[in-house]
Amino acid sequence: RAAVTDEGDLHERALILNSHAFDSTVQTIRSGVKQITDTDVIIESGEAIPYEHLVLAMGSNWTGPLNLPSSKEKAIEHFESFKSELSTADNTLIVGGGSVGIEYAGEIRHYHPEKKVTLIHGGEELMNDTYVTKFRQSVLDAMISTGVEVILEDRIPPQATLIDGFMTSENGRRIPADLVILAAGGRPNTSIVRAFDPSAVTESGTVLVTPELQVNLSSGARNVWAIGDIIEWPEQKMVLKASSGHAPVLAKNIIASIWGSKPSPYGGKTEMIFVTIGPNGGRGLVPLFGGVVVGDWIISTMKSSGLFADRTRTALGC
Repeated sequence: RAAVTDEGDLHERALILNSHAFDSTVQTIRSGVKQITDTDVIIESGEAIPYEHLVLAMGSNWTGPLNLPSSKEKAIEHFESFKSELSTADNTLIVGGGSVGIEYAGEIRHYHPEKKVTLIHGGEELMNDTYVTKFRQSVLDAMISTGVEVILEDRIPPQATLIDGFMTSENGRRIPADLVILAAGGRPNTSIVRAFDPSAVTESGTVLVTPELQVNLSSGARNVWAIGDIIEWPEQKMVLKASSGHAPVLAKNIIASIWGSKPSPYGGKTEMIFVTIGPNGGRGLVPLFGGVVVGDWIISTMKSSGLFADRTRTALGC
């Protein structure tokens, strides 16, 4: 939403400085990392920061509006630049029918109802088969009701480019597009981990961990841990799982390791999802009785209207 509209100043409220995220007992260093060794993290300045326990939580790399620069000022400029592109585009093509693509489509149709939005997805249904068909069908129905054109079982080839205002799909369909939004999901930000220990990173870029969230290092060391999007784990990637699922287990296990106690395994989280479709709608799947689908009123009340921005700021004391 912050990339689509100025309404509610979400582009300001959703960006929280590190200085507001931690209390005064936590030392924060703002820098990229050049290298990880068995004993140190080497930052951009060349300084070596020693560690006894290291937690890898680098998240995902994204494209398009979600590819945010590292400073608040540049991030806001990035949002404004995209909004400017969007304002001049009559036809927007969204590539990827997961939650990110669906939410982009819903926001654009709500705030720019005069614009044509097309969403293309390679699967037979929107989302993926983690979720039951009745939920996926409900999301599709909601998309269509907003005026989004949904194309299923087709893809945009990686090498495709805009030619004369059209993109051509793998099936040969010419789709009008002035603006293309790639929303096929993030990619694990793990190149620095691969350089440290290639055996610990899968071909797709995720980090191999034990059930206790320790990284499977070739050295056999057990003092490097990982959480969040980057870990190879059979669950959908969500912030809530990292914060309320991974992080508590990780903290407990690091303390256990320091004291020589046995760490506890991460048991996973149930697959619950709320997908917004503009500020007044959405669909959700609650893992009860085989999956209960909830609609506009519940999703707009719980998520769509504020997107958890104010709740997060309150939790951090901002």
